[in-house]
Amino acid sequence: MKRPLLDTHVAPSSSWSTNDKPRNITITNSTGSTQSYALFAETPKITPGIPVISNNIILVLRGVASASGQAYFTLPKSPFYAVCGTSYGGESTVETTVEVLDSRPVEVGHKADDQTLVAGTTLELVIKRGTPNFANRPDIVPSGHEGCFCIRTSSEFTHSQARAGKSRSQPLIHPLLRLTSLGDFVVGVSLFKKLSRYFGPFATFRPAPGAEYQIQPLNRFYLAVGDYDVRSPTPKGLETRSCLIDFNVLELDNVQVHHTETGRLFVKSDFNED
Repeated sequence: MKRPLLDTHVAPSSSWSTNDKPRNITITNSTGSTQSYALFAETPKITPGIPVISNNIILVLRGVASASGQAYFTLPKSPFYAVCGTSYGGESTVETTVEVLDSRPVEVGHKADDQTLVAGTTLELVIKRGTPNFANRPDIVPSGHEGCFCIRTSSEFTHSQARAGKSRSQPLIHPLLRLTSLGDFVVGVSLFKKLSRYFGPFATFRPAPGAEYQIQPLNRFYLAVGDYDVRSPTPKGLETRSCLIDFNVLELDNVQVHHTETGRLFVKSDFNED
């Protein structure tokens, strides 16, 4: 049996629990041919609304053989990470590269046993040497709403500077060099503390100065068939051609996905064998 290239550990979005038992997604390939699979998450809810959110391919498994071939994703429930950095390629470019310069573990707001709100993590985005970073301020009072964490941005940059990837404190350089060496400022959510060629953030967006964002990751993933590049933006409409894995609805830690000989992907579980 040909094993997939990657047995990967990732962290899910919301519907958080103190139970740290990992979740497992097993994909059985019965199509009759070798397949590749890509995992991505549903776009998080962000308040106030963001006009453009880059939803990205998180993981890819290639070379999954038919008949006996299986692919495995293991999804720890915590932690997950707020990230900030720069994005190269632009909104209309398929080949976009996100360079994460800082990442911090975060918790989302939730109700305690007495139904009082335990606020989610709050981080402050600041500019250091012309690039975005999270401030080292343990005194920041948590203010994430239920299901959310919070990111506040400083006023050390402007909208145009966020687009160009250049802060007020950074010296001016030749405009042509700016196009090739600098990228947009981005913040977002990742399932990993550090990125590599094997895994990327599941959503990023360009922040505005002097803003406060409530970010609610959703506990819904999509499994797509195809050989996609990790960290690349998900093609428009890909979710309509993918298999939804909604952990909020399934309420299971182990999910089986069957890829049939007719090309259909569907979730199998202990209570759904058809």
